Amino acid sequence: PPTSAKDTFLDFAGSNTTEGWALVLPLLLLALLAVFCRPVDVDRIEIDLRTRPRVRWEALVAFGTLAVGLSAAWVAGAAYQSRYAAIVYGLFALVVACGLLVFVRPAVRIGALVLVVGLGLVGGVRNARTDRTQAAAVATRIAAGAAPGDVVAYCPDQTGPAVSRLLPGNRRLDQVVFPTFAGPQRVNWIDYRSRNDSADTTAFVRRLLARAGAHDLWYVYTANTVYGTRCEDMLGALSAARPAQPLVAPDGIRYFEYMGLTRFAAPR
Repeated sequence: PPTSAKDTFLDFAGSNTTEGWALVLPLLLLALLAVFCRPVDVDRIEIDLRTRPRVRWEALVAFGTLAVGLSAAWVAGAAYQSRYAAIVYGLFALVVACGLLVFVRPAVRIGALVLVVGLGLVGGVRNARTDRTQAAAVATRIAAGAAPGDVVAYCPDQTGPAVSRLLPGNRRLDQVVFPTFAGPQRVNWIDYRSRNDSADTTAFVRRLLARAGAHDLWYVYTANTVYGTRCEDMLGALSAARPAQPLVAPDGIRYFEYMGLTRFAAPR
């Protein structure tokens, strides 16, 4: 839970970037000021461990809901993403805003507001201008070289939705995901770990090559903790069966959702 809480507040501040780290500290400080501090005069602030009535219940609901959710996910061994905490973000922002009211002197209050807004704008510009996923680069290469009937395989299946929605629908590509051979448009999260733990990569590769037949095979892959090294293992198995042409290298530095693309030409 502590690690997940850290990631959640970082994403509230704009993700794990320099701007995010710079903003998360003022946000948390303002939240603490709102809950535990009250102004005495223009130059002094008093700590009130009983908490302040103005935001007591809002803070309790926001932080309590987050704590319960994180604890439940930890006990159940369930996956957690910080976007799940969006339900409490509004209350968190309200508590932070109340923290500004602790500063009675206008210059200090305005200065704190300018700092928070300025850092938020810097992080917002980065988020707006930076691609989160490498899917566009992968889809562009597939669209430029794939022919009708070519097979596009995704490992893990989580790479499927982002890439498949960018591919032209009139190309009539045969798109499948590991390990189910289902379509790539959606991810089936039911019994996800157990289904992938029991997957047979050798059988999948054999069936995939047979399915491609006289057509090219395009393999989209990335690292994934649930899959272990299965996606990389299948890349090696496919390379042993067909000539491999790496087209896109996974770039984990520039992209949050990074992925690679290798083309396996049809037998000549």
